[in-house]
Amino acid sequence: MSAFRSLAGLSLLALALHGCSPGPDVADGPGLVRAMHERYADVRPSSIVFSQQTVLHRKPDVPADTVTWYEAALPGLLRVDFAPIEEGNGALFRDGMLYSIQGGRVIKSRSEVNPLQLLLMDVFQYPPEKTVHMLDTLGFNLTLFREAEWEGRPVWIVGADEGDETSSQFWVEQERMVAVRVIQPVGGGTLTWDTRVTGFRDMGAYPQEESFVMYLDGRLIQEETYLDIRAGEEVDPALFDTTDWIVTEPYWP
Repeated sequence: MSAFRSLAGLSLLALALHGCSPGPDVADGPGLVRAMHERYADVRPSSIVFSQQTVLHRKPDVPADTVTWYEAALPGLLRVDFAPIEEGNGALFRDGMLYSIQGGRVIKSRSEVNPLQLLLMDVFQYPPEKTVHMLDTLGFNLTLFREAEWEGRPVWIVGADEGDETSSQFWVEQERMVAVRVIQPVGGGTLTWDTRVTGFRDMGAYPQEESFVMYLDGRLIQEETYLDIRAGEEVDPALFDTTDWIVTEPYWP
């Protein structure tokens, strides 16, 4: 799920910034988006490639399935390939659309912006005004802003009042200034999708999300673990072309 360009020589500066307050302007959603961007815009690369162990909990009381996905991302672009790669199955987020791929061909498409990519990756690449606009379009009420504690750490919560865990909202850890929880209603508002970041990898200048759990209406649906993360390397834009989907050479580690 699940965007970066590492710069040498900035690790010490980033570590110093980790302990600094983001400033008094963090009093609402737009202010928080700006603070997140300012913290990491110069140190997070704009590309990432990784393989992903995905555990699918399809039904209660049924053993989970463990599968492998391969993913590549640039700002606003996310490609997902489902193993075995030669079958040509996967998904693509591009330009506000989601394309479902089967046998190397698009079988279905719909308008959809991936809020996880926006809040975990693109927020550090896009101008803050663009991220704010996209979050507003996705239904996040950026005027609702409060402080709380999550997993023993102080967080800011944007989009919901206390006790509301069904409205669109995102939770940002105050110390590291990264999103740790994203909640969105789905299915026309009849269901609630709840994604939680459970682990980070220290990349020196920034923390990289590497494990997640996802719940649908309170039931565990999916677990994800990033493996073999490569950040900041050149990613071929042709990977995000649906007309030539099947790759002959792996783009992942």
